[in-house]
Amino acid sequence: MINISVVGLGYVGSAMSIILADTKNKRKNIFNVTGLDLDSKIGLERINRINTSKFPFKTSDVQIEKKLNRIKKIGNLKAKVFNLESIKNSSIILVSINFDFSKDKIKIKKNFKNYKNTFKQIVQTVKENTLIVIESTLPPGFINNILLPVFNYELEKRNVDKKLVHLAYSYERVTPGKNYIDSISNGWRVYSAINEVSKTKCRKFLEKIINTKDYPLTELENITAAEAAKTLENSYRAINIALIEEWTIFAETIGINLNKIIDAIKLRPTHNNMMFPGLGVGGYCLTKDPLLPSTSADFIFKNKKLKFNFSELAIKTNNLMPNRSFNIIKLKLQNKFRNKKILLCGAAYKDEVDDTRNSPSLILYKKLRKNKAKIDVHDPLVEYWIEAKTQVINKLPNFINYDVIIFATKHLFYKSISLRKTFSKQIFFDLNKVLSEKQIQDAHKKNTQLFIIGKGFV
Repeated sequence: MINISVVGLGYVGSAMSIILADTKNKRKNIFNVTGLDLDSKIGLERINRINTSKFPFKTSDVQIEKKLNRIKKIGNLKAKVFNLESIKNSSIILVSINFDFSKDKIKIKKNFKNYKNTFKQIVQTVKENTLIVIESTLPPGFINNILLPVFNYELEKRNVDKKLVHLAYSYERVTPGKNYIDSISNGWRVYSAINEVSKTKCRKFLEKIINTKDYPLTELENITAAEAAKTLENSYRAINIALIEEWTIFAETIGINLNKIIDAIKLRPTHNNMMFPGLGVGGYCLTKDPLLPSTSADFIFKNKKLKFNFSELAIKTNNLMPNRSFNIIKLKLQNKFRNKKILLCGAAYKDEVDDTRNSPSLILYKKLRKNKAKIDVHDPLVEYWIEAKTQVINKLPNFINYDVIIFATKHLFYKSISLRKTFSKQIFFDLNKVLSEKQIQDAHKKNTQLFIIGKGFV
């Protein structure tokens, strides 16, 4: 089997490690996989879970457990603390570590340095005929201008022929949730590399793990173009969301149902990726990626004339979305939060996963707490909300015990809840298109007070 190391066991690296370990050719496993993470509390927890055949994160994707059970019998997946010894025997190294973003100039330079230092350690260890594939989302030009000089210098210092060490870039494509694994292996992938040989090596590697028959690979002319593809893709999505926020305010003000309007528009294939109204934008990507091009312009290409006004305005608009939802609740309660019992349903930023990073629910939670409301948080997948520093309820409590029930995350679990009972005192807020049409109709029949984002009270 081919020895492969995956550097970083986050939401992308952990899933990729499992896919690689379960990849077969003529019923034989191809890769012997080593997952690597930091010698930290979180890193060691991930390492321990992988080594005990458990996924580090909670998700509703049943494929993950099935693959882990198969891998356990073969024994071709292990996890270790990242160090130089851990990767020296690998023929392929997959770099799946975060490029942390900050608006602060000092922190940006520190982030550049941290990523560069990790990459430097990898290059100081690699042997000839090794393929390095970077999956991280990076500012356009980062690899060519920041990492490639390190690559060349460290290999020359060790008298390693740099033509025989292959460097490629293929940004991750993953959607954690019920189709977690499928989103990686059955998804379109973009790649490029520093030369033609490296491109070929990268393409052949990706062909082993991606269903390229149905999802052909796309090769771009150079790595900078591939880096730009990811940031443009996420900038487009962020701007799409910001546009819908404008229309959400308009629809709620004049009394039309924006959700049904968008359903009608999405029937046209050219417009089927239009976003719906929501509580806000969360997670690791859309909250920062649209700002990476301006980081690239300022810190890599040193060009102050390049502006990304739409992207920056979209981020600003999206960051304010939870505030608007809070103001709707505030208006309905006539600003009387003290001693109100509120149930917040959903801590994760996204459905069917336990990821709470940059969750818009956190902004709402903090504002409600600041206004002296008594809040319980329910989430079927999150046990402890790190950012809010609070325990999360996993068993849904009785709605009768609350004054306000807020649906914030589109977990499938919430669609199984019956709203056929009479809730005369409770006020419900669906802030993320969580409830089904049947649940809405059931609530309406019982004269339940229910607010639907993009429509208003029904």
